[in-house]
Amino acid sequence: GTESEVAAADMLVMLKRQPEFNKGGKIDRRRLRLLPLLMHSANRVDDHEAFLADLENIEMALCVEQFFHVQQHLVSAGPGLGGRLEDTLSFLGEFSKLLHQRPRIVLQLALNMPDHSSVKSEGVVVDCRRRRAFFFAKEKGKGGDEKNLSAYERAKRRTTQQAMNQGSSEFRELHKAAMEWKKARAWLKWINKPQTRGQCKKIMKGHDDWVTQCSFASGGRVILSCG
Repeated sequence: GTESEVAAADMLVMLKRQPEFNKGGKIDRRRLRLLPLLMHSANRVDDHEAFLADLENIEMALCVEQFFHVQQHLVSAGPGLGGRLEDTLSFLGEFSKLLHQRPRIVLQLALNMPDHSSVKSEGVVVDCRRRRAFFFAKEKGKGGDEKNLSAYERAKRRTTQQAMNQGSSEFRELHKAAMEWKKARAWLKWINKPQTRGQCKKIMKGHDDWVTQCSFASGGRVILSCG
């Protein structure tokens, strides 16, 4: 690759090694904002797309008021494989107002998207990841069920545990913050949910308070409403 790609790749490696949370146990805004930029500069197309589509990353970004940055990255990245990123961008646009107010319900909304949606698939991946981590932590203790883990996961777990045992109190604090953030959370399943997107076709403004009733006029072209 070019010198700029190599430099970006080196910076990317360094940034990935840093924890997702700072010393106060809060999300590292700088890391979250720079990672996709460096992946793009280093021409890591697959990593870049996976990072932008990961709902856990999106949830963190929304919680530190980086909604605009998330949208900007998705727009510049294009539709993605099979329209994956385009679907994510549409999902954020559809629920933008709600996500601004309650960013932690990203997974709840994603899991109730139509079954064919790539956002629903991403939600299932995150939910399974969190539930599996929760299961091993709760039922099997810190060591987990080694037989059901891949070699990579076993090595990663041992390395993390060793670092926690030998590392500083600061490392243990950061690890605890990460585990707390990514723990499994309950979500409500929408029974008989619609399998099409964009149920809201138009928003008509005029009322300053609750609308209690509305009805079509006999001609079918006018809606009468009252509060």
